[in-house]
Amino acid sequence: MTEVVAHRRGRPPAAEQVDNRAVILRAALEEFAEHGYDGTSLRGIARHAQVDPALVHHYFGDKSELFSTVLGADGTVDPAFLAILDGPRETLVGDYLRFVLSLYEDPAQREQMTALLRAAIGTNEMAHLARAFVSSEVNARFAAIAAGPDPALRADLVSTQLLGLFVARFVFAVEPLASASVDDLVALIAPTIERYLFGE
Repeated sequence: MTEVVAHRRGRPPAAEQVDNRAVILRAALEEFAEHGYDGTSLRGIARHAQVDPALVHHYFGDKSELFSTVLGADGTVDPAFLAILDGPRETLVGDYLRFVLSLYEDPAQREQMTALLRAAIGTNEMAHLARAFVSSEVNARFAAIAAGPDPALRADLVSTQLLGLFVARFVFAVEPLASASVDDLVALIAPTIERYLFGE
């Protein structure tokens, strides 16, 4: 007896469906991290995700919107960062450095950081957006806790120290910095940042 298999019409069962939006986001993160903002195209992302380019436009509109979605750019600051800033001065810098460096030990978080840095370095548009966010959300908070004259300048110096660290460690993977332990980096860098924020 021949078995007849009935083919159902309509959408496939949930187990067989592909979350195209998630697939596109993952492909976009990998493309931005590898090629930077200018070097990444929506067609390249679609090819990486193995979907029609029209589907990328359907979910995300244009490249800047997709980039913002990939990075979770919702205009907010991590509450853990704010909690650290409210802590005692004696441990504040070390706690912050340990928090942010440990955060980017996670591969997914590291890819986001790399994508953001490559984009900010490579294009004026993304650099402007990154500067605006850092200035309004990060530097302003460091300036508010800085002691002594020129708090805005002190906050800018902290940002330059952190930016150089992140670029060297995550984008260019400069050794031995790239493989140094979080504890070693905190011990070496924290005194400099403390001097920027609280030194005479």
